[in-house]
Amino acid sequence: MNASDDITSETISSPSDHIVQQLQLYGYHPSVGEVDPRDPPKDHNIEGAVADIFDALVATMSDASLDPDLPEILWSMVNIFHRALNRLERKLDDNEQAPKRHPPNSGDHPQSRS
Repeated sequence: MNASDDITSETISSPSDHIVQQLQLYGYHPSVGEVDPRDPPKDHNIEGAVADIFDALVATMSDASLDPDLPEILWSMVNIFHRALNRLERKLDDNEQAPKRHPPNSGDHPQSRS
């Protein structure tokens, strides 16, 4: 066995090994269109995290060279959250409208008619 055999044998992995490595690195993410089985974060956790984001920005930029820009930066953060909320609302609206656009079959199939 030579050095090139060692390198080749270490870099080849099975498809299932690749999937396991991806899950270990990035965690589970549902495919596009697939329902995410994970629970959404709790309201109090979100509220605390958002407050921490703004507190960190204020503490970091106050009394520094970015202090004059702080109000604009904070409003930019607010706008980011508003855009995310609008995107989620559109997604919920689309999910709500989908059954109305594609009603379930009524059982009246052309093949069943005689």
